[in-house]
Amino acid sequence: MLFLKCIFPFLVALLLAFALTERVGADSGAPVRFCELSLAPVEPGQTESAIQRFSCVDSPSVADEHRIWLLDLYQHTHYGGKVLHVTGTVNACQQHASYALSSLPVESNGFRWDKTISSFKLAPQHDCLYTALYEQSQLRGTCFYYKGNVPLVSSRLNDRIASLQLSADTPVTCSPAPL
Repeated sequence: MLFLKCIFPFLVALLLAFALTERVGADSGAPVRFCELSLAPVEPGQTESAIQRFSCVDSPSVADEHRIWLLDLYQHTHYGGKVLHVTGTVNACQQHASYALSSLPVESNGFRWDKTISSFKLAPQHDCLYTALYEQSQLRGTCFYYKGNVPLVSSRLNDRIASLQLSADTPVTCSPAPL
């Protein structure tokens, strides 16, 4: 019993330290920001999605049943750093819809999401989607497409992504991502 009295406070302190370390950003020592970007699907005759909402907070908000998780974009490799949680209004796989973002957002504090993305995760219900990543805004420039989760985008696009597209169809203007 004496052993538990001595070890228990140590274990609690260790777990608390681990939890706090997980919430701290690698760059600044500040809490990791969580941003949500909600998009409408690309409408016929249009080339990009309408942005319905963009906001950033220090922790995730309560889910809204009208928004469907599409993917999470991460500032660092292996799903680390800041998170841009991208949602939509329809299940792109079930309704064969696509989403396109001609330029990544800028936070109110000036942090730019373009030229910072290194990894991403698709929502499990959207594993049918191809993710096309472009080096320039307006879905231009060097482009590679991926299928599934990517812990590290190609070195050619790492920290250079300016726009993206999600589609159930293979992007015709892009090359498969190099291995």
